[in-house]
Order: sequence, then C-alpha cells, then structure tokens
Amino acid sequence: MKNFQAEIILLCILIPNSKADTGDEFSNNLFSDLAPLLALFGEQVTKQFLSQSLNWVEHIIFACGPLGIITAVVSAIRVGGSKQFKAGIGRARETQAEAELELMSSTSADVCELWNGEGIVRVAGSPNITEILYNPEMMEPDVTTRSDAMTKKNCDESPENAPTEGEEGLLDPRRDFVPHAPNISLNTAGRAISPWKLKLTAVVGVILQASVLVFDAVVTYHLNWEKGGKKIAPYGFPLTLIGTLFIVFGMYLCAYVIEISTDEKTWVYKDISKQWQIVWLQKGQIVNDQKFRAYAIYASKGQTEIITSKRSNRKNLDELTTLAAVLTIIGFVLQFVGLRSMHFSASIAQLVITSIMTALRILIRSHLSRLPMETDDSSKLATDNYSVVQLPEKHELASMSKRMSSCSKWSVVIRAPTPFEGNAQLPSIIVKNRLLLGKIAGKDWQGELYSKASSISETMESVMNYMWTIDDLLRPDQKSLEAFSWKLRKIRV
Repeated sequence: MKNFQAEIILLCILIPNSKADTGDEFSNNLFSDLAPLLALFGEQVTKQFLSQSLNWVEHIIFACGPLGIITAVVSAIRVGGSKQFKAGIGRARETQAEAELELMSSTSADVCELWNGEGIVRVAGSPNITEILYNPEMMEPDVTTRSDAMTKKNCDESPENAPTEGEEGLLDPRRDFVPHAPNISLNTAGRAISPWKLKLTAVVGVILQASVLVFDAVVTYHLNWEKGGKKIAPYGFPLTLIGTLFIVFGMYLCAYVIEISTDEKTWVYKDISKQWQIVWLQKGQIVNDQKFRAYAIYASKGQTEIITSKRSNRKNLDELTTLAAVLTIIGFVLQFVGLRSMHFSASIAQLVITSIMTALRILIRSHLSRLPMETDDSSKLATDNYSVVQLPEKHELASMSKRMSSCSKWSVVIRAPTPFEGNAQLPSIIVKNRLLLGKIAGKDWQGELYSKASSISETMESVMNYMWTIDDLLRPDQKSLEAFSWKLRKIRV
C-alpha cells in the first residue's frame, strides 16, 4: 500500500513535466521530422514537371521549395548517370526509351505521342502518324511536311534558339533532321503562363526560400527561441543553411541534366503571309498493345511556330549527374539534422514554402490537362486551343483531303452529266490533295482498295503498252503520242 501511494505521489509530481515534454516531443516528431520527409515524396508530379522543364527559369522554380527529392535524383541518374550509378538504383538494364518515355520531352523512333480519345499520351512504339502543313487559303494544293518546309526555308529557327556569333553547329535541316514521331504535346498544349509571369514565379520562389532561411536565423540568433526548454544547438542553423543551399543547387542540376539530354528548337515561318495550318494525322492502329483510333489533330488556328524536341547527342553527363546527386543527398541529410535541432517553427516555415511552390508548379503545368475543341468542321477551328476530328479508319487520307478543301462528300458520276454547282476546280484540288497526302504518308497509310487500284493501274498500263505495239489498233495521229489519257465526265462534290 505504501509503495502504491509513493507511485501516485511520484506520478502527480511528474505529470506537469511529462505533459510539457510530451507536447514538445510531439511537435519535434511532427514538424521537425515530417516537413523534411515530405519533400522526399511526390513522384508523379515531379516527373510531370521535369519532362516539360525546358529552360533555366523553370529549373529555378523546380528547385525552390522542392518536392520529390528522391524522384529528382533517380530521374537524373536514369537520364545521364553512369552504368554503375544506374545499377545502384536498380536501373542497370533499363533502355533509353524507358527513361525518355517518362522523363523527357522528346520523341524518337522508340517513343511517340498519340491521341487516345481523352488526351495526348506518350507511348513506347513506332506509330503511323504524319505531320503536315497546308495552306487552307490556297486554291491550288499547297501541302508539305515539316522537314520539307525546313528544307525549302519556309521555316526558320527562332532567334532565341539561334547560335551566337562564332558558335559552331548552325542547324542545317537537311543534315540534322531525323524522321521521328512528331512532338504533339509541345505544339498543342502551349504555355500555361507568359514568359514574364514564369520569371516572376521564379523570383517569388527565390524570395520565399531566402525568407525561410532569414526567418531561421532570426529565430535562432535574435529571438533566441528555445527547443524543449533548452537553447538551440549551435550547429542547428549552419547545418540547415548549408543543407538547404545544397538541396536547391542539387535539384537545379537534376533538372538541368534532364533538360540538356534533349534538343528543343522553335521554328517560325519566314513567309508570314501564308496562313499555314499544322495537322497531325493519326492512323487507326494498335501501338504497344493499345488501340488508337484515327484522328486529325489540328494545332490552334493561326499558330506561327513549330517546336521540335529530340534526343541530344551529349554523352558526358556522368560527372554533372554525380555532382547533382551527391549535393542533393548530402544537402537533405544536413538539412534534416539541422531542422531536428531547431525550433519547430523552422520546419513549419519550410513546409509552408514547399506547399506554396508545389501549388505554383501545378498551376504552371495546368495546361497539360486542357481539353481540345472537338469539331467536324475543319473551317471552325479554335484560335486559342487545339482541335481534334475523328476520321474514318482505313480512309484517313481520303477524308483529310476533302476536309482540307471544305468538302463534305463526293462521288464520281458515270451517267449523263447534270449542271454543276460550286467551284469547278474543287474536284481537281481534292484529287491532287489526296495524291500529295499519299506521297507524304507512304504505303503504310494506303487503304484497303489500294492493292486493287494498283492492280488495275498495272493492268491498264500493260494493255496500253501492248496496244502501242500493234499498228492496226491506233490511228496515225495516236502513234506519236507518248501517253494516252482520258477524262472523267464529271465529279460531283
């Protein structure tokens, strides 16, 4: 009984101290540990931002108030790390296409972008998709591809991408162009905010991150706030400062490694008098065990530039990647130890800035979720957004050739002619457009009647060649002809 009374008395004496210690310990665990650890997570949002980060301004936004530290380090190693480094993260046997699919903005022979009916997705594989440019205001067919437009100097490199004076490697499209799947997302999604707003966001990020460090210094050296009733350890703020700077610089380098692994160029039209319309023709097909229907994806009406992105030829990224990974990891350890020894308000401040910058990064990438305008009338395209039109499968080129000329339907009249209404040249333009599209797209795009039409064409040519060898079948004036042609009486449009 005496022992029980003694325990009660001891418990009553320790209750006030225990409450204070428990509360302080709880705050230590919740804020001092949780805030730094939260910065390690956020895999998908980090990958999404990195894959579209194309300049140093976006790298700064990514590095301030960072989220997804582990993902950033692993992503940099996957893109530019050595074999030993990749083996260390379990990616020794990963192909370059897998990293490109998740982390880069480029497309290649192994990675493509397609419309799946709900949005633009990146898929591993080599699809049948053709990028064309045509002038809807021209009466005669004026259809070309991006590579042809570059070769013909219809497009020129944007001044912001042009090499400086004395720099080698001026882009020659005839030499540097490599056929690959087009970059649809870069040319349709556009930018969520203007460049000056993007720079303003970067400035805000730098100010917020610097403000947190200033706040930590004031709390430690001016206000002399205590931690658990004790003075803050002298190593607390120095470790927090050094660790935070290491993380920011390391995260910037991680984004930079991924950005320089691709070459992005912006092309603008030299002849601005021509109103080129950019269209991506997607054939109905199966890519990587996924079914994709036939679509025509129109860039926004009046768009005057084309963005291309392909894999870079840079190979010596090992040292830069190693530096980025080491700085980030060491910085996290130093920051974690430093925040553990400081007042919990320091961790709260870092958590707040991480939340703010995460929200700003999501806002910057909000354009990726923008839905297109779906229309059946190619003459009513959106001016501030891309448009999507579903095409009949196996007849994509024929349907597109009619849409390019604002033709709803056509048929060949083999009976007695009737009065023609509309533009008399339109049938000829449609047929020429179809021929041009067939040459651009290639044989893989030909419909189910292509083999039959080719057989008939070869048969007709053989018959005509045979007729030319028999004198009695031809009139004297026909013998001197190099080609024998005839016309359809009428095409109804």
